[in-house]
Amino acid sequence: MNNWRKVALVTVGALALFGLAGAVAFHTLVDPERIERIAREKVAAATGRTLEVGTIGLRLFPSPSLHAENIVLGPPPGGKNADTLKAASITARLSLLPLLTGKARIKGLDLDGVQATLDARPEGAPAPAAGGKDPLADLLEFTSLRITDSDLLYRQKGAAAVSWHVVEATVEGDAGLRDVVIEASLERNHRPMQVKASFAELARAGKEGAVSQGKLEASWGGTQLALEGRLPLSPGLKGHDVGALLTAQAKGELFTFFGSPRRLRAPLALRFRSTEAQGIVSITALDASLGKLKVTGEAQWHPGVPKPLMKARLALTQLDWAQATLDAGEPPVPALEPEELFHSTPLAWPMLVDMKGRRAEIDATLSSLRLRNGVELRNVKAIIGIDDDRLDMRKYTVELLGGQASGSMRLEGRTRLAKVEFDGAGLVLERWFKERGSMLPFTGGPMKVRATFTATGANMKELASTATGPVTIRMGPGVFSSPKAGSAESKLMSSPDTDRIDFQCVGAWLPFLNGRASSQPLLGAKSAVSNLLTSGFIDLRSETLELRGRMKPRSGGGVTLAALAGDIEIAGPIRYPKVTVQKPAAVARVGAAIATLGLSAVGTAIADAGDAQSDPCEMALDGARTSAQRRSS
Repeated sequence: MNNWRKVALVTVGALALFGLAGAVAFHTLVDPERIERIAREKVAAATGRTLEVGTIGLRLFPSPSLHAENIVLGPPPGGKNADTLKAASITARLSLLPLLTGKARIKGLDLDGVQATLDARPEGAPAPAAGGKDPLADLLEFTSLRITDSDLLYRQKGAAAVSWHVVEATVEGDAGLRDVVIEASLERNHRPMQVKASFAELARAGKEGAVSQGKLEASWGGTQLALEGRLPLSPGLKGHDVGALLTAQAKGELFTFFGSPRRLRAPLALRFRSTEAQGIVSITALDASLGKLKVTGEAQWHPGVPKPLMKARLALTQLDWAQATLDAGEPPVPALEPEELFHSTPLAWPMLVDMKGRRAEIDATLSSLRLRNGVELRNVKAIIGIDDDRLDMRKYTVELLGGQASGSMRLEGRTRLAKVEFDGAGLVLERWFKERGSMLPFTGGPMKVRATFTATGANMKELASTATGPVTIRMGPGVFSSPKAGSAESKLMSSPDTDRIDFQCVGAWLPFLNGRASSQPLLGAKSAVSNLLTSGFIDLRSETLELRGRMKPRSGGGVTLAALAGDIEIAGPIRYPKVTVQKPAAVARVGAAIATLGLSAVGTAIADAGDAQSDPCEMALDGARTSAQRRSS
């Protein structure tokens, strides 16, 4: 027993002496001033920046470490204070074996209270060198990193700064930054995010062309993002090959997390694959949905000089414009007043302005597009080019209202200019009323419509009020089923009573100038029993019209009520005009007829019979033909 006690005492004494010797050696090898000097030199060689440390001390237990407080990474000599980094405290855990050989190697860091501001690398600035030895490499032997209660601010010229709060983040891996696992709890705009990522290796992170096999998952407020494949580790995204999946629940925080008040009203799903080769980023297998809207396609991003170029081929189905904007979280558009034609909601001109310095070529097809007014467009095909803030839809074709149309369109974001050409045939007026929800009892009415106009404005109301250019409308047979209207026409024309008006044609020549079309004649119509040729104006600024003309019998002969009644007036709001007979003219004509024993009425009837031989629809379109002849000459 005594021998055992002696052995134990000797062993304990030896361990104590060894520990004391180790502590003395640790303090000798790891001199705080020496470590601080080495750190400053290494940081200056690696980044060109200064490193300031408030206090630094040594800790032996539970493992050898350096603890520093009030650390500041300053600007490079002579440089402006751009990127900045401050930390309340940093604890560097040291590898034990290198210490025994007189070297200091950092195997882990704990950072608390970091305040970092990072500026994006200026456009055209040289990228970090891909090769060469890292001056900090002989100090680093990371296996873990822990960051708590820290704030990161990222600034990019021309964009709002992005700020993150790091509640806690840990990085664990093998020596040489291999098999790295990252877990983080973040906050942005007071909304939490959870992130988990794994990388095969991170030793070359930040160097041009650096990639790693890995996986990243993030979740916040009903939204999940997953990336997997060859993940990029440098801003240029060179060499990556990544599959991506984003899903977001309705009423989740997809947008509010990034500071937007919008909330999705329908679930969102987005899936694609992204690869880079020879500087070109390709997006393939694109498959997205928002509510009933489906989008598939592919795209390429060409870096290009002086302007990068995006090429895309997209196919969309079930696009209901009003519903899609609601599903995307946009506020509902206020309903129009009963007499209004156009909304004053701002159009997306800023999106075009933001394209400055970029180009795009888009080949788009839409199987179904329902406009806000209810009209449905089918089999839309369009080729779109964007250069800076100018969008050129060089050609589009579309099926609508039972017919077909084609044309072109140019939009300029900075000047808010729209230039439109439209050529449609077989467009049925009946479908125009029904698809817009009108209960007007009209059937038939195939139309040819041609329009060429320019307009400027921030919204549809302003565009309409500045529209300048000709519009021609030719309508074929149509029936307005209204006992009141049919009976009124029959009485005026002294024809058999009927419960409808049978239109045979309508023609209109509308030479708009700053939203107002005024011409003589302006609109002509022919029914089974009458002709009507009107002059006046249609004003999109006030959204009113005023047309005047005399309704004349097609049959000729006889004294009709129209010969006595006078002119027809169609006036008021464009959506709800009123039709009246000019009473003063009627009184004057009746008085004249009595005074001359009816001779004036007979004379008027004979004159009307002669005019009836002319087609009012073609007479109204004479202005269009005259204008075309002037252009050709």
